[in-house]
Amino acid sequence: MQLYTVRKAAQIVGCSTNTLYKYLNEGRIKASRGTKHQGRFRIPQTSLEEFLGAPLKTNPASPAAAGKNLPLKLIRGLILLGLGLILIDAFSNRTVSLTVQLNRLLFLTIALLLAYQQGGYLRR
Repeated sequence: MQLYTVRKAAQIVGCSTNTLYKYLNEGRIKASRGTKHQGRFRIPQTSLEEFLGAPLKTNPASPAAAGKNLPLKLIRGLILLGLGLILIDAFSNRTVSLTVQLNRLLFLTIALLLAYQQGGYLRR
């Protein structure tokens, strides 16, 4: 049985940690506490699945799943670097048409917006 911390469970549910603590206090999500010295909530996967009303598709806490993705800050940085290089190329190189350069800019801008959306740029 997979156990989650409050932070990880909040990410899975899609809410803040404060909201998740509220759900725990109301009994909407069942959890147990560790030992007297730990004091942290341990939230079982079954409890999250009950709350969400659907099974969890992937195990986000597994090392195999975590190792496949680049850090989001690195992805954002690379996209910004690409945008900057395209801007420099657009103003310095006149051999490529303006339409092609604008298409490149549009593509990388959309990629950047998607990277921020995926990373939770807008807080709930």
